[in-house]
Amino acid sequence: MAFTVSELTTVLTALSSFYIVEIFYNKSALNNYAEKVALGLKDNLENLFKQYEKSNVPNYDSGAPQTTFLILDRTFDPVTPLLRDYHYGPMVYDFKNLESHKCTVTKNK
Repeated sequence: MAFTVSELTTVLTALSSFYIVEIFYNKSALNNYAEKVALGLKDNLENLFKQYEKSNVPNYDSGAPQTTFLILDRTFDPVTPLLRDYHYGPMVYDFKNLESHKCTVTKNK
């Protein structure tokens, strides 16, 4: 979970400017992973913002638009993992004849 929280914190710092961050998460009776991630992200951001205020970081700007994070776990959306992954890796496997992660070219007839 700590890795997920640090990755989400990194996403925020990659934005051009930010100031207000709103975090929504689903609270599930089955597990509380989304809540743990949301609270960890809140703590990380509070610490980060304190450091930014002291250092006068230019992209920490009170005129920036509000940033919203929506954190959902699989109990909220169980269908998404079943959907087709359209990244480059799976597309290569769809369009090329691959054996043992080696690409072979076949002649079209």
